Amino acid sequence: MLVEVSNKTRSRIDTNLIRRVLEHLLKHYRLNKQGVSVALIGDKSMRQLNKKWRGKDKPTDILSFTADEPDYLGELIIDWQQIKRQAPRFRQSARRELIFIVVHGFLHLIGYLDDTDNQSKKMLELGTNLIDKLKLDTL
Repeated sequence: MLVEVSNKTRSRIDTNLIRRVLEHLLKHYRLNKQGVSVALIGDKSMRQLNKKWRGKDKPTDILSFTADEPDYLGELIIDWQQIKRQAPRFRQSARRELIFIVVHGFLHLIGYLDDTDNQSKKMLELGTNLIDKLKLDTL
C-alpha cells in the first residue's frame, strides 16, 4: 500500500494524518496493494482545477481523480484553505473536517457518487460511520 502526500501550501498540515487515514481505509476495503496520492493546494489552484474539470469557477474542498492503472486508485486534491473555512459551518475542527474530506474523496475513488441528494446523503452517512467505526479521528 502506497500513499503519497504532497503539501503544496505554505501551511503546516499533518500529512502523516492523511497518510494514516488512507492506509486504514485501504486496509478496511482490502485494497492494500493499491496506491493513492494526495496533493494539498490553495484556493487559486483549486479554483482553476474546479473550473477545468467541473465547470465551476470557484474553489472546492476536494477533487477526486480515479486512475486506470491496476495498482493505483487515483489522486485526491484538497484545498486546505477551503477545509479551514468550512469546518466551523459543520461545527467541527479543521482536523476533523480534513479527515472527513479525505474519507469522502476515497469513497469517490472506489466508485461512490454524490450527484443526487440521495447519493449525497448515503455518502455522508457512510463517511461518518467509517470515521467512527475505524476510529479515524483518533489517529
